[in-house]
Order: sequence, then structure tokens, then C-alpha cells
Amino acid sequence: MPILNLTLMEGYDSQTKKDLSSRLTRAVLETIDAPPEAVIVVINEVPTDHYMRGGIRRAPGAAKS
Repeated sequence: MPILNLTLMEGYDSQTKKDLSSRLTRAVLETIDAPPEAVIVVINEVPTDHYMRGGIRRAPGAAKS
């Protein structure tokens, strides 16, 4: 049972997170012989004011349309 634990900054809408989860699931299924219902994707969201890179607060990247 593959479990993917993904951390994102807050700000992405539900559809974007669903699309990302689906694509991650497909990547697992293309690589590992596992039934789709066994692939678990967990998204943890981090408030933007709790995230810094290089000492600078960052904003989430734009979702692709």
C-alpha cells in the first residue's frame, strides 16, 4: 500500500489538489504493481506565514490551467 505524503503551501483550490493527487496516483500505478484503491495520497497544508526559503517568505506557485 503506497502512501504519498505531500506538503503544500496553503492557497491551492480543491480542483488543483484533486488533479495533483490523481496525477501522483497515476505515477505510482505506472511504476508499482498496486491496485488503485491501495494508493493513498495525503496532502498537508502549511500556512504561507509558516514557510520560508532562503530566509524569505514565499508564495505558492500558480496552478497550471
